[in-house]
Amino acid sequence: MIKKIKKKIDFFTNIIWQPNLKHQIKNGSTLIRLIRIIIIATKRSIEDNCAQKASALTYYTMLSVIPIVAMFFGIAKGFGYEKTLEAQIYEDFADKKEILDQVFEMAHKFLNNTNGDIIAGAGLIMLLWTVMKVLGNIETSFNEIWQIKKPRTIIRKATDYMAIMIFTPVFFLISNSSTIFISNYIDHLSNSIAWLQSFGWLISLSLNILPYSLIWIVFAFIYMTIPNTKVNFKSAMIAGIIGGISFQITQYLYIKFQVGVAQYNAIYGSFAAIPLFLVWLQTSWYIVLIGAELSYAIQNVSEYETQINSNKLSHEAKITLSVLTTELIVNRFEKGENAFIAHEISQKLDVSERIIKYILDTLIAAKIISEVKTNIDKLYAYQPALSTHLLTIRYVIESVEKTEFNLVKLYQRTNMLNTKKFFESFRQCLESQPSNKLLREI
Repeated sequence: MIKKIKKKIDFFTNIIWQPNLKHQIKNGSTLIRLIRIIIIATKRSIEDNCAQKASALTYYTMLSVIPIVAMFFGIAKGFGYEKTLEAQIYEDFADKKEILDQVFEMAHKFLNNTNGDIIAGAGLIMLLWTVMKVLGNIETSFNEIWQIKKPRTIIRKATDYMAIMIFTPVFFLISNSSTIFISNYIDHLSNSIAWLQSFGWLISLSLNILPYSLIWIVFAFIYMTIPNTKVNFKSAMIAGIIGGISFQITQYLYIKFQVGVAQYNAIYGSFAAIPLFLVWLQTSWYIVLIGAELSYAIQNVSEYETQINSNKLSHEAKITLSVLTTELIVNRFEKGENAFIAHEISQKLDVSERIIKYILDTLIAAKIISEVKTNIDKLYAYQPALSTHLLTIRYVIESVEKTEFNLVKLYQRTNMLNTKKFFESFRQCLESQPSNKLLREI
């Protein structure tokens, strides 16, 4: 029994990651890929503290829900659809009427206190800052999942977040209106064209699925646009469908549990619905984050075939990869060709892109290479950060080592001065060695 358990553990921790495993199992390629995706998403959701991130996002949402709703109403008011938006929200979230009543009342008061019809001055600044702060926290969580250390620039944040703020209420109205329009139009066609009536069950099924498909699109849109990196449509869409379905199931369970809210009236009074709402909100954020982990796993599953953790790289492996990566970048630069992107370096060296990104970050910190923008949004290439006539093997090794360890304070100690002199002499010997070639000459 224990041996069987050990074998299963070994399969999911080691054997499943072997590159040639899919060739050993007949018709097992898809199944192996699926298992790998599930393992990656599960493992990384724990490592990235998705539950804790969901709690933080719930906190930020509760703090900013009134300004956000006020902003949406302010935008809808500009288009003349304020009442329509409110009615649609009531219709779509009928099970949360008690919460919505309180939120809408406070949102309208918020708008009225900022000069009625026009959201201006300090009120506008506060609204924009609050909404951008929430979106910024969401982006930070997504960037951590995607291991992106560089957030959007201030200008990019302003333009992207403003677009989201403006188009979210508009999309919400259009999506609800389009569902009704398509439903009425298909009913009209079915009555006009006799042979369509035989497909009534299929049409009815499609119309029932349509509202859910809009949720899937919203989730896919979130997974594609929020992270400050390029996310494939396929990865985002699959994660969006799974996330959307999970969200709908949570919504259904929330409605069922609403029956028990009456039992808490004696304790919470008019706030009886809030505890359950908080649970629903945190669960919803957790689903969103798990979907982001899933989209990451789908897009990067092939990189995990090389089961090496960048944090566990030996010093020798890190130095070797740093030199090889710099050599590729220097040679490409010397030839006047387009700069390498991380994926190309990963393929050239046959090493996981995750590890290559770690090496690239190290080389950037060592000021050996620098990032350059490409024609593709959110995709960066890499070029030498200094003259290629200076980039010797020893220079790269020493720069990377100095980045890893702060030797300045160490050498300030009196008892280390003699050692420092010998070490500097040793370095000079290495510098003069014939094997210390320029990388451009290799």
